[in-house]
Order: sequence, then C-alpha cells, then structure tokens
Amino acid sequence: MRATLTSMWCRLPFFVLLSACGSGLSDFNNLPPPDLDADADVDTDTDADSDTDTDADGPNTAPVAIAVDDFVAQAGQVIALVAEASYDPDGDELTYAWEMTEHPAGWSASIVNPNRARAEFFADTPGTYTASVEV
Repeated sequence: MRATLTSMWCRLPFFVLLSACGSGLSDFNNLPPPDLDADADVDTDTDADSDTDTDADGPNTAPVAIAVDDFVAQAGQVIALVAEASYDPDGDELTYAWEMTEHPAGWSASIVNPNRARAEFFADTPGTYTASVEV
C-alpha cells in the first residue's frame, strides 16, 4: 500500500520551514545553494595536549552513469539493462533508478529490479524500447 504525503514549504528569512503557511504557494526561487562542504576534526592520539586536524572540504561530484550500448533483439526475449560500469568519483555508494522511456504500444511488462545496476525487462511486443538509468 502506498501513501501520499502532501506538504507546503515556506521560505522564511534564515531557514526553510515545512509547515502550513497559508499562502497555497511554494517559492524556491531565492533559496541559497546548499552547503556541500564538510569539516572533520580528527584527534589522532589519546592525550589531550596535541591534536591533528583534517579538513575535508569540497563539493560532491556527481556520479557517472555508464549503460550498455544499443542492440537488436527478438520479441519474446528477456533484455538485460546493465549499468555496472557506472561509478562515483568520490567513492560514494551508488543507487540506480531504471525507467522505460519509450516502448511499443501494447507493451505490458515492467522492468524487473529497477533499483539495481543490472535490471531486465521482457520484450513482449516487437518495436523500439528505450530505457534510461539515473545513478
């Protein structure tokens, strides 16, 4: 069972508040960019008199999605959708979201394992299928 959460956002002078604002509108036009820097103070010894500090600053780099090239298959086949070569330059764990963006009329199947690097679908109808993956 799925539930739908409906909320309204209001932008106040110094922060964003999720509440019932009464205006019926959401305004995100003037929000500041998110702070993607991280600072970490690391104590490398057990005594209290000397510390070594390490600062890790910098924006997060977007992951790179790499999927298999186009190919031709016969109707009635299971087609593998593969994005296992995708990577994140920062080494962050990847998540996947496969979506069928084009398919022939009458296609009745769905993508199996759409949230994995390797998904598949059943090409039950002749025609062109186009899938995309967001990493």
